[in-house]
Amino acid sequence: MEKAIFEKLQAHIFDKDNPWVHIWADRSVKKNKLPYFSSWAIYGKNELKQKKVIEDNVIRCLNNNIVFVGLNFSNPLRSWGEWQNIYENYNVKWLLSGENFKVGKYEGAYITDIIKNIIGPVAKKVINELEHENINKNIGWFFEEIDLLGSDSIEMYLFGNDVRWLFKEYVMRHKGFLKFRKKVIKCQQINHYAGSNNGRFRKYAPEELGLRAISTPEIKILWNDK
Repeated sequence: MEKAIFEKLQAHIFDKDNPWVHIWADRSVKKNKLPYFSSWAIYGKNELKQKKVIEDNVIRCLNNNIVFVGLNFSNPLRSWGEWQNIYENYNVKWLLSGENFKVGKYEGAYITDIIKNIIGPVAKKVINELEHENINKNIGWFFEEIDLLGSDSIEMYLFGNDVRWLFKEYVMRHKGFLKFRKKVIKCQQINHYAGSNNGRFRKYAPEELGLRAISTPEIKILWNDK
């Protein structure tokens, strides 16, 4: 990936005039920097140095053509550096680190959440709390983020039923969808990485990404122009 694209992502701020103090456990005021909400599927030997691993491998490894999308933060953030969201989850690491599968095109994939300003571990409750206006704000921010990736050939993989539901009910009906749709050539759901779904994730997620022979009865694709 071009370094200039990475630098734009690194500098991007959501909702600039409204710091989201509630996402921080100590209620501190910080800029809503995109790197707090996202990460990349690139794994060094020391996860504490993730930011350096990423910055050292921008051109060689970072991949702006593959995007994985989760829902939201489960808990307020405590000690939290840049580019840490989701990537260090043990199931995501098992799937994308290259230790268990030849990950090929998924190496260095971009990982993010679609809902940025709502915290909660129960997806259904989070969705019930989302007001229509706030959903559309978050989708707008998400579209900005994907636009910054600078690719017109993105394959997008949605973690779980709730993200897929948001796409079908809101993303695909949003006024900015047509522009977004031109950039995302494939959109598919895969199993969620949550521990409560551990068995299904480890059985089916590699198949859903084509990393292992398929036995799952259904691959849930929203669209595919490939």
